[in-house]
Amino acid sequence: MGQGSVFRKWDLHVHTPCSFENQYCFVNQEDQDRYGNDIWEKYIHELECLPDIAVIGVTDYFCIDGYRKVLEYRSQGRLSNIQNILPNIEFRLDNIVGDKRINYHVIFSENADPDDIENEFLQSLLIMTPNGEKVSLRRSNIEDIGKKLKEQHAKFRDRSDYYIGCTNITVSLEDIMKPLRDKASIFNKNYMLILAEPNLELMNWDKQDHLVRKFLTWNSHALFSPNEKTRLWGLGKEKSYKTQQDFISEFGSLKPCIHGSDSHGFDALCKPDLDRFCWIKADTTFEGLRQILFEPGDRVHICCENPSYTKNIHTLKSIHVNGTKINDRLSINELNLDLSENLVTIIGGKGSGKTAILDLIANCFIDRCSRKVKDKREDNSFIQRIEEDNPDLWSTLSFLGQNVEDFSKRFDDTIFFQEVSITYLPQGQIDKYSADRNKLNNKIVEIIFTSKPVVDAGLKDKYDEYDTKIQDFKRQIRQKINSISVLEADSTNEILNEKQKLVNTKKGELKNTQEQLKSLIERMTPEAQQKIEELRKEEAGIQTRLQKGEEVIERTSSLQINLEFTLSGINDDITTINNLLLGIDDKLSIPLVEISKQTDAIKKILEASELYCTKTRGELQSLNDALGKLEGFEKEQAELLKDISRLNEEIETLEEEIAGINKKKGDIQTLLNEIATIYVQISTAYIEWKGFYKDIIETFASGKNEIMSGIDFFSSIYCDTEEFINSGLDIIDNRKVNEDDIEKISKHLIGISQLEGVEGVDAIVNQYISDIWKYASLLKTKRTSIDFYSWVFTDYFRLNTDITFLGRNMDKLSMGQKGTVLLKLFLAEGDYPLIVDQPEENLDNMFIYDELVDAFRQAKTQRQLIIATNNANLVVNTDTEQIIVAEFKDNIISYRHGSIEDSAIREDITKILEGGEAALRKRELKYGM
Repeated sequence: MGQGSVFRKWDLHVHTPCSFENQYCFVNQEDQDRYGNDIWEKYIHELECLPDIAVIGVTDYFCIDGYRKVLEYRSQGRLSNIQNILPNIEFRLDNIVGDKRINYHVIFSENADPDDIENEFLQSLLIMTPNGEKVSLRRSNIEDIGKKLKEQHAKFRDRSDYYIGCTNITVSLEDIMKPLRDKASIFNKNYMLILAEPNLELMNWDKQDHLVRKFLTWNSHALFSPNEKTRLWGLGKEKSYKTQQDFISEFGSLKPCIHGSDSHGFDALCKPDLDRFCWIKADTTFEGLRQILFEPGDRVHICCENPSYTKNIHTLKSIHVNGTKINDRLSINELNLDLSENLVTIIGGKGSGKTAILDLIANCFIDRCSRKVKDKREDNSFIQRIEEDNPDLWSTLSFLGQNVEDFSKRFDDTIFFQEVSITYLPQGQIDKYSADRNKLNNKIVEIIFTSKPVVDAGLKDKYDEYDTKIQDFKRQIRQKINSISVLEADSTNEILNEKQKLVNTKKGELKNTQEQLKSLIERMTPEAQQKIEELRKEEAGIQTRLQKGEEVIERTSSLQINLEFTLSGINDDITTINNLLLGIDDKLSIPLVEISKQTDAIKKILEASELYCTKTRGELQSLNDALGKLEGFEKEQAELLKDISRLNEEIETLEEEIAGINKKKGDIQTLLNEIATIYVQISTAYIEWKGFYKDIIETFASGKNEIMSGIDFFSSIYCDTEEFINSGLDIIDNRKVNEDDIEKISKHLIGISQLEGVEGVDAIVNQYISDIWKYASLLKTKRTSIDFYSWVFTDYFRLNTDITFLGRNMDKLSMGQKGTVLLKLFLAEGDYPLIVDQPEENLDNMFIYDELVDAFRQAKTQRQLIIATNNANLVVNTDTEQIIVAEFKDNIISYRHGSIEDSAIREDITKILEGGEAALRKRELKYGM
């Protein structure tokens, strides 16, 4: 099945051997013998050798003799390579420009009866004889005129009567138009009037030819011209016309340009000068040709190569669905459908199967099954409706790219085509996007950064640097708050008070013990006191030596472990390198690292230290035994001294702990100051980010796609005050602080977000912290200071893209207008297929025509669009290339397709789509037709 309207080469100006002026001839005797001396045999054969001409306009002067001859060959099965052949009659008008005549063409439909053209049109035209008499346009009359002219003028006698007659007769444009209009039952919409540009340009707009030239142009459907300047003029795009409507007002309609080879001999047959081929996007019918009148800018191009835009290689080329029974109430016919790479619209009544084909395509890329997951259920999903029936339903997709393999799957398989991600918007999906600010903003950012001007400028990396910087600042704040959490847990006032209480208790005990010792000493002899003091000093010395020995053992053991671990890793790397060197140079290698001297020394040190510590412990034990043998005053004094020493150590330890707690409190304040500084840096980064993003948006706007006309973007910082207030109410004791109080604090954050430059950020942040800190002691019972810090220093800012549509902010748009904005954004987002089910929801018909039709027309040049719609404007005035009609009859879903130029499809449009006839009429009237 065909792909709808596609560009093909048309040559609508091909003369035949019947033209009075032609150079069709044989090259030599061999060439003449090959074709039995029949020039028509050679002509037909040459046409059959054309590889890629879809339609030709068989052209003769003042007659259709050549067309009739070509039809005879076609009826014999010849010329099968050419899809359609149209009759083109070329006239010389009675207007004289210098010594030149204006050429004029009438191209008829393939459905026009040659006899009707001959009898009802040509023979109703009048030509003038040498004596001024008017006679009908017949070959015999042309020959009579030629004969008389030859008799009267010697220089004409070397040519045939017919030749001389044709070179001298003329007709008027009024005479050409009259039978075509008077006999509408025969010719209505079966002809096109084409004004040839050569010689016309000799008529000066600024002199007496102006009115004649305007009359000729006004009454023509199109122009024969390969000239780009003429093409733009005919489209109303020449600078002297402000709008196309100005041109239409002056000339009745826009005038598309067509072109042909104007071949009069074999050398030029369907070979236009400079390879300026005429490419027409249409079915190969006369009705297809008429589409250039309604789409004069898009349907016809004159150029060397196919003017179709290059599409993503993953554009869908075709879909095949096997015919199968779904259940007793539903079956689907086998479908083999080639898809247009531009715009495909699916129409049909309710329940006809429009969504089914979209869902089957989308299901090859994303999982459209619910898999009985409640949250995934969609009321409008065809795939989900048939899940429980479990039919043997298969879909196969082929793609535009030659190196992309076909993809096939059963409807419930969990395999998906992963080389490209399509966008599928099921019915109602656009409304869901409209309601989610974050999704909207993320989509806008994605579109901006995939636009060509922004990509070419390489702005994405720097944009991401700001995001990375802010995320790093936020990470630092979290880390510092976590550190504060640990410090506060270890430095609460309860812990501090408990430590101070213990210090006071220990000091009391120390004072009491010291008084006991003083009293005891007064009763002891000096010799006894001296003895106890010496024993205590000796004990202290032994303890010091023991600690030193144990430290040597600890550090040496740690060194031994580190050396062994490091050595193992180093030698593993050396072994790996040596193995690699075996294939490069066997003489090269790295010797393994040896530390035997070090390990031997470590072993000796450990052994000596163990012996030393064992000996020292023995000395300490002997001393403790000696102290244990003391009696009386000496023993009592020794114990008191020991208690005093212990209490001093405990007091010292406690005071160090208190100092540590106070230091932690100081560290907490330092960390809070650092966090405040970082918060200033975050605020500053957002303001700088906004400024840079503004530059990006301006770059984006400079190459803004026509798809998004009416939409404007602005960078801003969005401050989520709702989150700030709600979080505060959840933390602060609402009996002491109300919502209005917290809202006042939030105005500082709003102030930061509205700054255009970084100047003043410090002052606002400092005021914010100063004002909010008075609530630090007013927390709810189960809330902590950590909750408070997290609330204060949360990043409430978001870099935002504000959108206006037709000058109104996105937040103030209706649901339908929001949907329009989103749909335009989706249309502009990439070059891969976009599939949309009923994009017209919540939109009135006029709004669709004014805002969406042009967006669809532009988007389809860049990507494939497949939509199911009930809106006639989205089918007709988008000039959709392919229309698929879904039908549900006798419990069977089936599909047929065609293009707008297909009369059966147009009938479907008027019957199925509300406003279909009006949309078709609007399309014809748009360019003055």
